[in-house]
Parts: sequence; structure tokens; C-alpha cells
Amino acid sequence: MKWLVWFVLLALVRLCQLCWLYFAGAPIGGGPYVDRWYRFLPHAFVADLGVVATAALLFLLLSRPAERRPAAKRVLVVAAGVFACVHCWFSGGDDELMRWMGQHLSVSFFSTYGGAASDPALFARIYSAGFWHFTLSIALATAATVASALLLRRRFRDDGRPGRAVAVALLVVAVAGLTSPRWFAPSRMRWKRIAPPAWNFAGELTYSFSHRTRPADWRAGIEFLGGDPDAEYPLWREEPDEAASLEAFRARPLDERPDVVLLTIESLRGWSSDVRDSASCARLPNICALAKRGTFFPRTFSVGYPSVEGLLGLQLGVWSHPGKTFLSDRSGIATRSLPEILRDAGYASFVLTATEPSFDNLVPHFRKWFDGFEYDPANQNDVPIARRFAELYRSRDPERPLYFDWMSTTTHIPFAMPKEFGPQGDDMNERYLQVLAHMDTAVGMVLDEIARGPRAERTLIILTGDHSTPTKDQAYGTSAHPGLLWVPMVVAGPGIPAGAVEERNVSHADLAPTVLKRLGLEVSNHFAGTDLFAGDSVPRRVLAFRHGDALFADDSVVSLFSPDEDRLVSEKLVPGEGWNRADVAEGFVRGERVEPEPGLREKIRAAVGAWEWTVDRDLLMPKR
Repeated sequence: MKWLVWFVLLALVRLCQLCWLYFAGAPIGGGPYVDRWYRFLPHAFVADLGVVATAALLFLLLSRPAERRPAAKRVLVVAAGVFACVHCWFSGGDDELMRWMGQHLSVSFFSTYGGAASDPALFARIYSAGFWHFTLSIALATAATVASALLLRRRFRDDGRPGRAVAVALLVVAVAGLTSPRWFAPSRMRWKRIAPPAWNFAGELTYSFSHRTRPADWRAGIEFLGGDPDAEYPLWREEPDEAASLEAFRARPLDERPDVVLLTIESLRGWSSDVRDSASCARLPNICALAKRGTFFPRTFSVGYPSVEGLLGLQLGVWSHPGKTFLSDRSGIATRSLPEILRDAGYASFVLTATEPSFDNLVPHFRKWFDGFEYDPANQNDVPIARRFAELYRSRDPERPLYFDWMSTTTHIPFAMPKEFGPQGDDMNERYLQVLAHMDTAVGMVLDEIARGPRAERTLIILTGDHSTPTKDQAYGTSAHPGLLWVPMVVAGPGIPAGAVEERNVSHADLAPTVLKRLGLEVSNHFAGTDLFAGDSVPRRVLAFRHGDALFADDSVVSLFSPDEDRLVSEKLVPGEGWNRADVAEGFVRGERVEPEPGLREKIRAAVGAWEWTVDRDLLMPKR
């Protein structure tokens, strides 16, 4: 009966963990983790019972032959203890990760973050913001580990019919739990949210076996993406006169080679940073002033989420991978980033960040892309790194144009400001508005430094979010929803229309082609977007991928596609006249449902497979 008791112990601990997850407040929005817990918790618990029952049944069956072999018995007891420890800790960690990032523990997660040198200050801020939740989760996992160890140290014996009855009972529970996605029938999105870590690891292990052949609709997918299906590298644009273009650019006078300053703002929500709204401008006066000097793009989309994916579109000009983390899982493929191109054109390049870059496993990419990068643990908020920007900007090489990426951090969850800036509210949306104002102060310091410098009139300034963060649980039924991807963007500088607003949906992937066009550089590249100022006649396709799902936007409509369910929903992003842009509690709601374009479902499905195959097979560019 010991293995039955062991099963019940782990099941009870897991039930407690799930109750703590679903009934305690969520860090974003301040409300419950989900609106209707009864549509999630029972499914999650039954699925978890299947995993634990399978393990208990396996150990029960192995315990019989091990009964008279002390060494085998010890190995079995140790294995069961390790399973109990790993299962409870991984499950609790998975719960916490879902609360904070909406992401499960997986091979992709560990490849992105597992080898990173931790950022103690960021972890401390996150832990303090969720102190009681983290502490109880740790306590539950620790208690389960200790209780399992004490139970398994006792002599065990399962003889006769009771042992067979226990085995049959465990078999029934195991089969029921492992098949629950079918007979309990949660929606695909709910299953994505509740799936135990074992499912996610198993899914990634089987990924390589299910993606061995090129999709049958490859040609249609590449054409939809704007590539050439007959080319070996379908999205590569070869410029035969690249060397001459670079040489001519380097030969220009310095005044004809503008600086490029990219202000990458952490988690900048598009719906709460609209400069056309007076309340937003009251919080963000410096960003609003910058928008008046340039062109504002209120409906910009990141190519992915989280920050490691958001950076992808800004620097590499490509979309995220549909099922993997591009910059970690596919880091070995050939790419050519915007800063590398600008370095070839004679630019000095630098990135300054207040968040440990190894947290996102970005150090190898920073070293490849930029001449230099800096992270200083002493500068853990936006105002200190704004001051540091001023120091670096003044010490720049006066003979070279500059490409500088300033990456903010204060608007990162849990939206914490230094104490000297005053008390913060308890509600996470209120805290977000407070840190927006703090961030804008730092942006103002950066802009003031540029304005005081000798290159003020020769600087192209781009400000945008790396990605967004939801106000509350979204009802879109896809993990690539605008609540994670919708950001604003401002472009200002020489040749940029002042005070203009571009109402069309645009992408971060459009940034690199825009910079090259403004500079007059004609170089080979794999950039997926188009010049932001090319005009209405140029077709613009905005795409983003996450966890197998896809977002596609044309000029005004956003379409959300879930391949597994073969489901497509098209909506206008911005609601009607009564929408208050300044109210983040209201600020992201579902738009007006519209009829999808005929054949769009098949085109997006083909695009997902074609892009996935292109990246997996290292077909972005020829090897150099």
C-alpha cells in the first residue's frame, strides 16, 4: 500500500499548489490568475494525476522484483524520491513562471535562461513583489520532498491481492489522466495553460521527429511571406553593388552620415502610451514631445514575446520562430543584423542595458552585433542608465557615426521604482502607470543629452517597446495575441515627417529596412519588413509567432490563427468611439469582429510551416 500512499501524498501536494495558483492574486492586473478557475483547475489536476499515477504504477511494478535485492531496492527508493522532488519543484516552478511570464518550463526556457548568470537585483524585485506566493510554493515543494523521503525510508512490502488492486487502481487513474486532453476536452488554449511540465518536455522532444520533411504548401507559404520559393535562400535579397554602396557611404562627410539612436522600452503597452491622448501625454511628456518632432506609429507589433524575442525584430529584422526561441534554440544559423551592417558602413555601435543580458542569454549576440555593450548592476533603473548614456555619448568617437541602443528596465514586471521616487500603489496597473512616468523622465534625460550635442540635427531617433504586457487575461484564444505584442513606435530625425501619424499596422521587422533607406544604404539582407515610409502602395504584412500560433495584420485588421485547431479570428484592433486610451483597465479589449479574408487561413497556415522550415534549415542567408 506504500505506493498508493506515495501517490496520494504527491497528488495532495499538487492540489495545494494548484489551489494556491488559481485562488491567489495574479501579479498582472491584481485579480485572480484566471477569471473562471473551474474551467482550468480540474483539468490541470486530472492531467497531473495521470503523470503521478504513471510513476507510482511503474515503481509498484518494479518493487516486486526488487523486494529480495537490497541494492535494487535502494536504487528504486532513491529514484522515487528524486521523482517526487523533481515533480513537485518543477510543477511549482512552472506555476510561478506561468503567473509571471505566461510561459511553461521547457527545454526552450532552460536553453534561454538556464545557462544565464542570474540578475540578482531583478530576481530580488520579482521575489519581493510576490513574496508570499513564492514562499508558500517553495514550502509546499520542500514539504513534499521531505515527506516523500520519510515515507520511502520505511520498509515496504506489497503482497497479494491488495497489491494487485492498487496496481489496477493506479492504472485506471494513469490512463484517465494521460488521456484527459481528449475526454475532458479542454480548449487548446486552456490545455496550453494547464499542461504539466512533462507534456511540454515531451512535446519538444518529439518536435524534431515531426518536422523532418518540407511542408507541402511551402511554395504558397514563402510567396505569402514575400519571398522567392525558387531561390535557395528564399528571403535573401542580394545587392550586387553592396561593396560600392558601403564604400561610397563611408566616404561621405560625417554630417551626411546620421547617428541612429534606438530607445528600446521594456514592456511598453501600445494602448496606454498613445500620444494622441491628453492623459497619456501628461504621464509621458518627453515621448509626446518626440512624437511631435517625428512620425508616430500607434499600432506597431513586436515579432514575438518575451524580451529575447522582442529584440529579434529590432536587430535582426526577422520574425520569431513559430515553436522555438530564435536567439537561443536557433542561435547557430547564419544571420546579418542591422548593427553589423552599420558597422560595415563605418558606424561605432554600442548597447547599454539595465538588465543583466545573460538573463536572456543575449551576451553572445551582443558580442557579435555590437562593438561593445555594458551592464552595470549599480545601474538597475532607467534614470541611472540615462545618466550613463550621457557619459558614454560624450565620450564617443567624434570621427564616426554612432548606432546606440538604450534598453530601459523599470517597466519590467513587477513595475518597481527606487524608493526615493515615492510610494507605489498596490494594484499592478497603477504601478505600471507610475513606472511609465519614471521611464519617461529617463527618456527625457537621454533626449536632452542628444539635443545638447553637436549631432542633434543629424540623429535618427527610434523609440518603441520590445514587446507589450497584458492588462489582464486575454480572451483571444491564441498565445500570439496583441496583449503581448502591441506597442507604439516613434521615428524622428532628418527627413522624417514631423507631427505625422501612421494609422496602418506596422511591425518591428520594418525598422531595419527603414533605417537602411533613410541612410541610403543598399546592402544584402534578410530583413522581412519594408520601409515604414514607402507609402500606401507597398503591401505591408505584419506577422508574429508564439507557441505555434500566429498573428497576422494587414493595414487595419488583426487576424489570429491557431494551427492545431485550424481556427482563424479577424478583428479590428481598436474599439469604437467610447474607448478611453488612458484607462489601462479598459485599454485592451476585443475589437470589432470582421469576416476573414477568403483563403487567409490557408495562407497563414502555409506561412507558419514555410517560415519554420526556413529557419530550422538555416536558409536565411548564404554562409560568408
